Amino acid sequence: MPIEKFVDFGDGANQVLRQGINTLANAVKTTLGAAGKTVIIEDERGLPHVTKDGVTVAKSINLSHPVEHMGASIIRDASVKTGEIAGDGTTTSVVLAQDIIKHAADKMIGEPHLNHNIVRERLSTIGLDILDYLSKNTRKVTKKQLRSVATISANNDEILGRVVAEAFQKVGTDGAVSIENSSNQETYVKVVDGTRMKRGYASNYLITDREKSLCVMEDALVLIADKEIKKWADIQFYLEASLTQKRPLFIVGDVEQNVMANINNNKLRGALDICVVAPEGVGSNRLELLEDLAVMTGATVVSDDTGVDWTNVGVGNMGSVKKVVSSASQTILTLDGSTSKQIKDQAKVVKSILENKDDTPNNWHYKDRLSRLAGGVATIYVGAYTEVELKERKDRVDDAVCATRAALEEGILPGGGAALYHASIYLFKKNIKPSTDEEHDAAAFILYNSLTSPIATIMINSGKTGAEVDDILRDMADKPIEIGYDVIAKQVVDMYDSGIIDPAKVTTTAFKNALSVAEIVLQTDCIITNKRELPKEEAEE
Repeated sequence: MPIEKFVDFGDGANQVLRQGINTLANAVKTTLGAAGKTVIIEDERGLPHVTKDGVTVAKSINLSHPVEHMGASIIRDASVKTGEIAGDGTTTSVVLAQDIIKHAADKMIGEPHLNHNIVRERLSTIGLDILDYLSKNTRKVTKKQLRSVATISANNDEILGRVVAEAFQKVGTDGAVSIENSSNQETYVKVVDGTRMKRGYASNYLITDREKSLCVMEDALVLIADKEIKKWADIQFYLEASLTQKRPLFIVGDVEQNVMANINNNKLRGALDICVVAPEGVGSNRLELLEDLAVMTGATVVSDDTGVDWTNVGVGNMGSVKKVVSSASQTILTLDGSTSKQIKDQAKVVKSILENKDDTPNNWHYKDRLSRLAGGVATIYVGAYTEVELKERKDRVDDAVCATRAALEEGILPGGGAALYHASIYLFKKNIKPSTDEEHDAAAFILYNSLTSPIATIMINSGKTGAEVDDILRDMADKPIEIGYDVIAKQVVDMYDSGIIDPAKVTTTAFKNALSVAEIVLQTDCIITNKRELPKEEAEE
């Protein structure tokens, strides 16, 4: 039977949509910055969850009014997407989106003759200019700054920041870093045999941890294939071995669509404990990466080159791993230690090839192979006195790990909202004179005012009044991009010298996603929601 719908139009619907956006954003923004507050969330079992993680707060909010709930959901998606791509910046994206939407709505109401579609196009164009400005001001991260990035993302916990930075220093930029519960109250890092694949799970149906969108498996059997799995019969033997041994099955290989649908169905029914990840690379590079993975796990690659195909099956072709943690973008394998000698021998072979190879353009591939074989996995063991504290600390370590990797990949910018504030000053100076394009001027006004919101929110969370914030920002207007406000020291400082740093990827991703959501809301004139019983006060209006 079709579900009945509510249909809302025009400014009234848009206003209710913005109410939902503001409800979620106002809850999330209290966590922003070094002086941000914690939020206590009641979970499904009635237990408290204390957090300062913006995306955790955003995910916990479900509003009773359908249109308000849709507004909250839209802005929550911006936050979640920022976290998935950059690992941090979730709260910044919400604060930015809220302010862009607010200033855009005010501008459109105050100047109704403006063309919404053209304003939206101008926002996109100016947005690209802002991203270019940020890109030009990005710096490479040093070892000292890496620790600062980790500390800030761990909500200024210097102990956690030190441990996360130490983990990356041990395994390098492309190294794998995993998070486990400590057996005591101490938080420390230990390097174990393992590797990282730059591929995630093949389907969302394979997720086992819904809160973190991860597929996690312990003591898994491993099947590695360079041949496409075209029919169920190809893997039936391995599936039966998994069921017989009561162990999960981890497959690295390309899977035909119908077979993948069957795997998803069995996973949903709980008939199979399985994870599928596509192989990395192309051509001979792909096969070599698979062979390295086979050495590490003790498996044999199903391939024409190895003489093993789907008709030549056996338990001996399968490998094993101690743990698999797969996200949408990467998979970390922790090994059981049984193949340590073979891994060392394979690393020597690859190193020898690299030293004697004339094919210089492909050197990166052999360096990548060597780092995977020799790097290991840095496991951060997180300790706490209570379950509530442990969950909160693990959330912060997870943020710090993602932010640190982002800084290593794409460099850093001044933190504390300083980079976005100086981008707003750049925008103001560039568009100080009115042009003949009213929509362009309106878009520049919207973004100029919105880009100051992260730094202003951080200062307000530290106890500053609106007037005090305005005075501080006015004094900073003609300073270089590295100048910002330290809410702990309560003074204007050089953010790099003070260690207040953000990964460039976090800042730019937060801005891009916030702008994208704002453009959607700006273009919306009709909202259709499932019919449901409204809250009593809403129904009486």
